[in-house]
Amino acid sequence: MEEKTIYIIYDGDCNFCKQWMQFVNKRNSSGKYKLLTQYDHEVNELSHEFQLGDTISNTVVVIYKSKVYLASQAIIVILKHMNLPYQLVAKFLTFIPKKLADSIYFFVAKNRKFFSSTTCTLASPKHLNKKQYDTTH
Repeated sequence: MEEKTIYIIYDGDCNFCKQWMQFVNKRNSSGKYKLLTQYDHEVNELSHEFQLGDTISNTVVVIYKSKVYLASQAIIVILKHMNLPYQLVAKFLTFIPKKLADSIYFFVAKNRKFFSSTTCTLASPKHLNKKQYDTTH
């Protein structure tokens, strides 16, 4: 596991999650993010190493510098490592109490089908950089 890499593990079934990862992937020109679905073989190793258990199927997980971030905190880490203006959004989100931020995160997660389209363009090789996203399951 590379210390500089930000590992993002997300639900590979949810279109909302896939759209969010497409957003991240478009801003990943430096390759600092490694996007993994919960079905990727590398996730088994990370899950075992960091004792993630069922967490990977319930929330977005970020592993960065051997530390695990979940839910709203994972989103903040992702945004914090993007260019402006997303770094400012991350800074703003840090002022929201974690309990409230996680409540909002889980509300959106629970209602994610309402927020997403019914099609997914992320899985298309045209939209992916193979180095940044492993499509093998």
